[in-house]
Amino acid sequence: MSTTLRSLIISILLVIITAIIFRLSNEKTDVDSSVLKNYPAFISEDFKTKIYDKDGFLHMTFAAEKASYFRQDDLFYVDKASLNYFEKVDDKLRSYQLKANSFIAKPDSYVDLKGDIQIFPNFNDSFLDKITATSLFYDLKKQEITSKEQVYINGKNFENSGYNLDINLKNKTIVISGEPHATFYPTAN
Repeated sequence: MSTTLRSLIISILLVIITAIIFRLSNEKTDVDSSVLKNYPAFISEDFKTKIYDKDGFLHMTFAAEKASYFRQDDLFYVDKASLNYFEKVDDKLRSYQLKANSFIAKPDSYVDLKGDIQIFPNFNDSFLDKITATSLFYDLKKQEITSKEQVYINGKNFENSGYNLDINLKNKTIVISGEPHATFYPTAN
C-alpha cells in the first residue's frame, strides 16, 4: 500500500470519527430543571460595585465577600457585606457605612440583615455615633426598619438600647418598645 493511499484512508477515518463526535456532542440532553433551581444564577466572590444616580453622583459603594443570586426566587444572598451610602445635604456630602455578617435581599421588597450589624456616619456633625444590632429587617416598600433583637443606638450625648425596634423612615421616627433604656449626658453650653 502506498503512502498516499494510506494517508487517504487515515484522513477519511479521521473525518468519520470527527463527524461522529460532532454529532454526539450536539445531541440535546434533557436537563431536569428541578435540579438546576437549587443552584444560583450567579455567584461572585470579592464582589465590589459602585452605584451612581442619573446625574453621575456616586450614590453607593458595595462590597461583599460572596454574593449569590437565585433567579427562581429573585433573592440575593450576601456574606460579609459593607455598604457606603452617600447623600448631599445643604451642599455637604454625607456618608453612612453599614456592615453585616450576612443578608438576604429581594429587590424592591426587603433586606434581612443578620449578625454583627454596624451602622455609623462618616461625617463630623452627626448627632449619631453608631447603631449596632444582631438582626434588622428593612421593608423597602413601607420604608421601615424593624428588629425584635436588642439594638444599641449611641450618639454624642446619649445611649439608647432595647428590643422591638421600629424605625419609620417616612415619618422619621424611632420607637424602641421592648425594655427601652436611655441615658443622656449633659452638654456644656
